[in-house]
Amino acid sequence: MHALALISGAVFFVWPQQPASAAVPAANQIVVASTKQSILTFGGSFAQGQSLAVADVTGDGPDEYIVGAGPGGGPQIEVYSQTGDRLRSFFSFDKKMSAGLCVGAGALQLGQPATIAVGAQAGGPSDVELYNLNGVRTGKFTAFESSYTGGVNVAVLAATEHNAGAIVVGSGTGREPEVRVFDASGQTLLWSWQPFGKSYTNGVAVAAGWSPTFGQPVIIVGAKAGQRPDVQVYGLNSRTLLASWLAYDAKVKTGLSLAYANDTVVTGAGPGAGPEARVFSLQGSVAQIVSLFDANFHGGIVVGYTLLNGRYVIVGSAASFPTSPAANGKRIEVSLSKQELRLFENGQLLSVHRVSTGKWSAPTPIGSFQTRNKIPVAYSRAYGLYMEWWMAITPDGKVGLHALPFWKLKNGGKLYEGAAHIGTPVSHGCIRQTLADAKALFDWAPIGTPVVVQS
Repeated sequence: MHALALISGAVFFVWPQQPASAAVPAANQIVVASTKQSILTFGGSFAQGQSLAVADVTGDGPDEYIVGAGPGGGPQIEVYSQTGDRLRSFFSFDKKMSAGLCVGAGALQLGQPATIAVGAQAGGPSDVELYNLNGVRTGKFTAFESSYTGGVNVAVLAATEHNAGAIVVGSGTGREPEVRVFDASGQTLLWSWQPFGKSYTNGVAVAAGWSPTFGQPVIIVGAKAGQRPDVQVYGLNSRTLLASWLAYDAKVKTGLSLAYANDTVVTGAGPGAGPEARVFSLQGSVAQIVSLFDANFHGGIVVGYTLLNGRYVIVGSAASFPTSPAANGKRIEVSLSKQELRLFENGQLLSVHRVSTGKWSAPTPIGSFQTRNKIPVAYSRAYGLYMEWWMAITPDGKVGLHALPFWKLKNGGKLYEGAAHIGTPVSHGCIRQTLADAKALFDWAPIGTPVVVQS
């Protein structure tokens, strides 16, 4: 039996905790909790994580599952039915863009099929593009300043008999946290505010929907990597904070993914955390806990919430894959607070050495990445210096692991930046090492080695 609770006039089912989980995924898939269903996406050939949204994009009643490829892939979107049939596959943005996507979906006009809203992850443009099921772009607008490349998190406030449809965006990394709400066309800004404080620059997750409890549309925001797992609920009409709580223990600073439906908030922890999804009332009471994969998976999860066979269920997927097969069991972890780099192989700690990460004005991004190339001597046009044993880790190639930078002298010599900087965050976002440590890491880590950057 399931207990039935009455909270502020809203009926809410309290489900028992469910530890049952699926195995660690080998490629991207959509997992439907409480069932044995698993839908393999992108042909099973892409394992870099994906974003996820659920909405009725066909207009036939049941929701569909919409996924956007994660960092390292093309800007591809796929749409699946609840039975697992792939209904559509198309590309957004420029096909050469490989920063990864964030997708949201909902009916912007009452009685119409849902629109798919697409933003880029860090390294991509600041635009949001709107698509229908057929992959036809129906709109486009700039969410933040056009020069901003820190990523755009996106959700759709579906139109109901009580409210018009709207598009909600949350900033990514590298700027003050901001949430903006635009009208259905994306051309009119309806409201903007800054949750979590100006000192926080790691992004804001967003979700939205009509709330019978509060009698108005609500915008749910969640902290991204590097911050406590705060969830906040705002009223769109009242422009006020209605509720707030911690989704996980305060020490879990891997960032959140969010989903909302039926006065219910679903959270997933980001890369570096386990596969646990949680279901909350709008006042923050835990109603259900589900592990989407087994406990060995630490790539983080993205979540959705949908009506299936008469009841709401959690839908989830992997946010990233920190155990890349190309790495042969190798993994790099970086601690910003300790200024340390740790090397693991098959779960065993091999070594620890000091590094220098980004200064306060150019912080090293937090999250799960991977080594993307290997260049013995790279050159930075932006700063006019050289970097030995370079391995990029971000999709845009701007942040990487390398030795202390140097300038070439007229006599053919090299002038290295001081080794005394090791242990102090002074870089422009990269992870600097001594010459010996950088060379050893370069030789040890193949392309595709997971890199987890923690606060």
